[in-house]
Amino acid sequence: MDPAGRGRRGGAGARPRVRLAVAAISVASAVLIVFGITQLRTLTSPPTGLAVFDRAPTSADRLEAPDGELGRVDAATRLLGDVLGWSWFGTRTADGEVCLARSAPEQAVPFAIRCTSEDVFAAEGLTDWLRLDDVPLAERVEGVTYREAFEVRWPPDAGIAWEIVPASEAQRDIRIGVGVIPLP
Repeated sequence: MDPAGRGRRGGAGARPRVRLAVAAISVASAVLIVFGITQLRTLTSPPTGLAVFDRAPTSADRLEAPDGELGRVDAATRLLGDVLGWSWFGTRTADGEVCLARSAPEQAVPFAIRCTSEDVFAAEGLTDWLRLDDVPLAERVEGVTYREAFEVRWPPDAGIAWEIVPASEAQRDIRIGVGVIPLP
């Protein structure tokens, strides 16, 4: 045998094959890890959109509604989350409507609900707005003024989310007065 390894099994040409095999195993492992994390995140993520109604209700899903609104929330109700001092619920009525309801018993107006058809929800989701006065002091965002409002959305493909928008946008969409004097 010579020092280059000729005459031995594998010889000098074996090293590149080993490196290639190690690289292939490393890449395959990385792909499996990323795929596994994605699947685990999917399995552990809370359901979104209308899929929230696929899970069994819990005691947290109980929504206390005023007598005139009980018909809209008696079919199926699921807690979507707590945002800006309000508990937000998704409801599905016996008439086939999907609703976004909010409840905060300590507020001056402790309950509000917006409903739409399942087809419109599937295309657009549901949106509600809060004025600055609708948000408890402990939950207020620093720097927000009466010229702004909080847009709370329940999209068909995600969980509940909110953002700050110009009050005039909320006023135009739902005709709310902002503060004492409605903005143009």
